[in-house]
Amino acid sequence: LLPNDTNLFNLGYTYQQLGDLENAKKNYLKILDNEKSRSVPKSYAFQSLGFMYLKSDPKIAKKYAIKGLKEFPNDGSLYSVLAISEYELRNRDNALSAAKKARSFLPNESTNFLYFLILNNQPIDLSRQEFVH
Repeated sequence: LLPNDTNLFNLGYTYQQLGDLENAKKNYLKILDNEKSRSVPKSYAFQSLGFMYLKSDPKIAKKYAIKGLKEFPNDGSLYSVLAISEYELRNRDNALSAAKKARSFLPNESTNFLYFLILNNQPIDLSRQEFVH
């Protein structure tokens, strides 16, 4: 495989699906470290890194969501990662605000459901990857 950002993303995603999070992270970070990376694989790398850390360390997930939103301020999936990480960190008002933005930029059943869960103080099942597209 040529080491372009699309191939690096696909390789990272494959590692992530296999549970090899360390190699997934390495490939995603190669995309973020490359100043010439194209926007789509780069935004997906931010989303994937954020989602990877939601279960183990929501603070790191939040960090990747915020970094990604600086470059991609209209990315509903990054707002979903931010909303979930804020909710896991017990910052409900911030989570609700981010969930509203996720619905605004990515209006679909998943973002509506995420907003509903946060609004009603319901637990979020992090095994449901449809929150992050």
